[in-house]
Amino acid sequence: MLLAVAVACSQGARAGVAEISGRMPALAGELLSGGHLTPADYRGKIVVVNFWNPFCGPCIEEAPNLVRAWRELRGQGVLVVGVHFVGGDWPSSIPAAERFLRRYGVTYPVLEDPSSALARDFGIQGIPSTVVVDSAGEQRFRILGGVKPGQLEELVAGLRA
Repeated sequence: MLLAVAVACSQGARAGVAEISGRMPALAGELLSGGHLTPADYRGKIVVVNFWNPFCGPCIEEAPNLVRAWRELRGQGVLVVGVHFVGGDWPSSIPAAERFLRRYGVTYPVLEDPSSALARDFGIQGIPSTVVVDSAGEQRFRILGGVKPGQLEELVAGLRA
């Protein structure tokens, strides 16, 4: 699934970004806010999938950047989806996750991943980790660590160019 990895050493959108390839695993399930996410909700859209946990310091630091990107990009055919990562050292706490979402004003859909199946399907080994998928459903980038200000906006613009 992971064919090419090129981590940039410079500043900007490519710092801490790996180029990846392969079809995006299906994102579907119950949302923390209620309702469900299905593949029909993101078909033909650029999808940003962010794996996080409310007890993760870097996840807390990146939250305002993700919220800002969502507000800017959602009207442009981009869907941000959060995945509440659990397992290993990261506990599952729905109340803590809900407090996190309220505190940071997260309004994009957030899936619970109680068995870590989505994390395994995406090859996630640590958090925060973010995968950017093009509108054809192909994984293109993995952001290693927290999302930086403007990073998603630049990556999405590059996919459209």
